[in-house]
Amino acid sequence: MEYMRHSDFYAMCKKIRKQEAEELQLALKAHGGEFTWVTDDTQLYDPPIIMANLNYGGPTDVVVHKAWLDDYDNIKLLAYDNEWGGKVDFELTEIAPGHLSYLIGYMPVTDSVKSVAINDN
Repeated sequence: MEYMRHSDFYAMCKKIRKQEAEELQLALKAHGGEFTWVTDDTQLYDPPIIMANLNYGGPTDVVVHKAWLDDYDNIKLLAYDNEWGGKVDFELTEIAPGHLSYLIGYMPVTDSVKSVAINDN
């Protein structure tokens, strides 16, 4: 039996994830390597809510409180379950394609950086 062909959506999602991470790294560097939306007791900015496919709980909306770059420029996130409030740990690969860039959309511009778009056509 012959099956219908379709676009390589896996490759497209992989490309989106890579570009989102690169642009978020640029945005975090523009903010000194980290950005905090919510501290322990204060909401500084409206926090982004993204979807992560958690191994133990399936698709989950998580509220990102902080994003930063470690010593090797790897992106790290402090996030909490939007429904239950517990801290969640996950890998960037578990974030739905197109959602990591929401973090950038919730960061203000800096004096020197207004855009981190790599392909800003």
